[in-house]
Order: sequence, then C-alpha cells, then structure tokens
Amino acid sequence: MKLNKILKSFLIVFAGFLITLNFMAGSALADAPIKLDLAGQFKVYANNEQGVKVFYPATKFSDYGDYFFHADGIWKGGPDIDKCGPEGDPDYWNRGQMMDPQYDPFSLIINCDIPLEEYQYTRNPEIPLYKDQTCAFLMNDANYPDNTGYLTVEYVRMN
Repeated sequence: MKLNKILKSFLIVFAGFLITLNFMAGSALADAPIKLDLAGQFKVYANNEQGVKVFYPATKFSDYGDYFFHADGIWKGGPDIDKCGPEGDPDYWNRGQMMDPQYDPFSLIINCDIPLEEYQYTRNPEIPLYKDQTCAFLMNDANYPDNTGYLTVEYVRMN
C-alpha cells in the first residue's frame, strides 16, 4: 500500500517535470533564429516585441547574400489604432514613442546585428545579409501586448 502511494507521487512529480520541460523547450525553439534558404516565408506577429529572428548561413560560395523580402497582411498597433499593412501609418501623431522613431509607426522594421543596421521594409525591401548575421523582423511600436494580426514575409536570395 505504501509503495503504491510512493509510486503515484513519483509519477505525478515526474509528469509535472515533463510538462515543464516541454514548455521550456517549446519557448526556446520559438525564439531560435530561422535559417534563411534560397527562398521561403515566415510570419511576423504584431504582438511579438522580440520579433522573428532570421540569419544568413554563409555558404562556401559567398560570405553575404542579397535577399529580397515581400511582406503582406494586416495588423494593428492596439485597439484604438487603424488596421494597416507593412507600411504602417505614416500619419500617426505619436511617432516619438515608437521603438524606432525615424521609421513610420506600426511599419515592419528589420533590426540587424553585426554590422548594426536598421531598415524599414517599405524603404529597403532588398537587404544584404552577412555571414551569421541575425536580423529581427518586427512591428515598429512602443507597446506590444495589445497588438493584433500578422504579416507573412516571403523572401528570395538574389545572388
């Protein structure tokens, strides 16, 4: 009888451990950068403050790749904000509160590391990506939890 209780307790604790481990692994995989192929697509959700990270894995042929990006879809920067596409809302009055005030509010922006580069998708749809450089695609906003919608970003390597 005692052994039965111990075994049940162990199974409950072990099941809890597995559920926790699965949740942690799922979160880690969701944050892992996407390796860009010659062509493909990914979704950028308006409420994702970290953005979708992508990277260019250099090949033996080239240390950089020129990629052309095309984004389509509808998203909102909050409940009181008009719907918009990847171009955002250039007439929005509170531009200074955005993550990147030099770019249009609620537009799709691309922040790259090493070398540090920033782009607004509608101004620069073709971007050179260097070996192992990581870029994050996200909405230009200041408050992400109340955002809705997403964009589908298609890409193709040009060289």
